Amino acid sequence: MRKLILTLPIILFAIMSNTIFADEQSDMVEMMLMMLGKDGTADTLINLGVEGYSSGDYEVAYGMFEACAAIRSKHQGACMNNVGHFHFHGLGVPQDYSKTIKWLEKAKINGFQDADLTKMLVESKKELKIANAKRIADAKKAEKKREEKRIADAKKAEKKREEKRIADAKKTLKSIDSNLRILKNHLKKLQDLELDSLKVKADKLISEIENNTDSTQYQLRNSRDRLLNLNSLVASTIKTEEKRIADAKKAEEKRIADAKKAEEKRIADAKKTQKSIDSNLRILKNHLKKLQDLELDSLKVEAEQLISEVDNNTNSELSMLKNLVWELNLLNSSVELKIKTEERRLRNLGLKDYPGFKDLKPGLTYEDVLEICPLRKNAWVKCYGINNIKFKGKYQSKVLKELILDMGPIVDGGGFYLDLFGDGDSNIFIKMKNTFDKKYTLDHGYSERDRQLFNESEKYRLYRVYSKGQVVLEINRKEKDYSNDLWLYIHYLDADKAKSFLEASRPVRASTDDF
Repeated sequence: MRKLILTLPIILFAIMSNTIFADEQSDMVEMMLMMLGKDGTADTLINLGVEGYSSGDYEVAYGMFEACAAIRSKHQGACMNNVGHFHFHGLGVPQDYSKTIKWLEKAKINGFQDADLTKMLVESKKELKIANAKRIADAKKAEKKREEKRIADAKKAEKKREEKRIADAKKTLKSIDSNLRILKNHLKKLQDLELDSLKVKADKLISEIENNTDSTQYQLRNSRDRLLNLNSLVASTIKTEEKRIADAKKAEEKRIADAKKAEEKRIADAKKTQKSIDSNLRILKNHLKKLQDLELDSLKVEAEQLISEVDNNTNSELSMLKNLVWELNLLNSSVELKIKTEERRLRNLGLKDYPGFKDLKPGLTYEDVLEICPLRKNAWVKCYGINNIKFKGKYQSKVLKELILDMGPIVDGGGFYLDLFGDGDSNIFIKMKNTFDKKYTLDHGYSERDRQLFNESEKYRLYRVYSKGQVVLEINRKEKDYSNDLWLYIHYLDADKAKSFLEASRPVRASTDDF
């Protein structure tokens, strides 16, 4: 009692001095409720609110009345009325008639009635109606302004289009004149190169355009496009014919140069192919030891035969060399695949007795894991089509070192205290504990003292460890708002990680000799 008497003034001073945050103030109110009860807390908050209002500290006063309005006490209606009063006059908070109406209606529902409430409620509804009417009028005014702007923009756009049409016509005429001059300049070259049919087409189009009297945009564009197309055809044909004449002159020089280049390329290709043979031969020789270790004798014999054939080859023809590269590449691919398959088989055989979930066990390579489940690095995923368990993997050097299963909440609804672990309970933790106690050897679990510390939020995790640290049941407290959820995780660890986890998590307890 003495502690409560000393604590209450500190709480009141902290609230009135406005030195704590909103969530801390809420905790203070919770503490007051525990010490004073609902009506006592409401009385205290009303007195603090009145004191703040009298001193002009409206923000503090509003906070006191708002906190009081959230408590079901005999003063709740009056506190709700006061909150509405602050919103009506804009004291400590922005003026808001809709919030005023909301709080005053709540006050009426909670049994508070007086003439000021009714008057304030009527005035709030009236002001809100005026504000709504003004909003509608402003909207109509804005719409009218937008329509006027739309009409003005349409006129402006039409004017701009007409100006563009005139400018385009001038531009098209200019292009016609330019292309007409170019086509006329081509006539002499067409005659010199004896391209008679193309010269006839050019003469005919020049005559049509010079005698044309139709000035519509369509006709102008048609004339321009015909000129562009014919100019392009004439230029391309002239260029092709000139190139044909030049190529004929250089044909012999090119034939000699090509022959020389082909010989140089053959020599370079032979060197490159020989280099590839040497590289693949080294790779294949390096595989021999692994083939012997894995007792892949038939493949080892085949590799040794090909190595002997390559080492003793004296044929330097490019086709022969390329064939040897092909054979080496083919055998190297076959050897690498066989080695990888055999190593995976032996690795999986070694993991046969490892703890894990079905085929998913620590020690698997990243590629092996992906064939079972899309277990990306440090991401929760769904495996085996199971919807009520989430899976996550931790890797090191592309090897799965830890498999974590999120089993979800231990019981629905959460709660502060870990008082649900009696032998008769049927929650998920008890089910998994009973299963693991039968399946694995227990290394250590949590003590009664650990459970007490966990309930008092001094510990956030409890462990039950099996099989030299390779299997772990974890109870985890997840805090959210004013409640806690107890969550269950299952960890499967490889031998190295299990050893370090076991040393780190093993409880250290005092012995009788320590006292």
